Amino acid sequence: MRKRTTDVGKVNKGLDRIGGVVQSSPGLAARTRAMLAGDLPCPDLEAEPMGRMLHVPMRIPERMVARADALIPLLEGDPRLELSGAVVRAKVLRLALAVGLAQLERDTAERASTAPTAPTAKPKRRGG
Repeated sequence: MRKRTTDVGKVNKGLDRIGGVVQSSPGLAARTRAMLAGDLPCPDLEAEPMGRMLHVPMRIPERMVARADALIPLLEGDPRLELSGAVVRAKVLRLALAVGLAQLERDTAERASTAPTAPTAKPKRRGG
């Protein structure tokens, strides 16, 4: 059986590439240090769980999809998406939905707290 040799140059090049990626992301660097120290955190269990995913078929205007696609390269390394692998259209749209829902909840809560209360109607008396 032929013995394979290790190309140390390729190994070093790969390590340099990994080092560059880790240095560009503080969150990834912290997790890498923890992993190498044997203390690998489990973000899926520590973070707020997303819950069961549902398939919700809906039509989205082409312009909105183009806007989401334009955000993909800008969101690389974003801490809100950092733990979930590659940034793809579906993740951008999920994040946009979450951010938008949070804003709508704040807006409606604010509106509800400043809205005048409607006067309560007095019950009508029977037979009188």
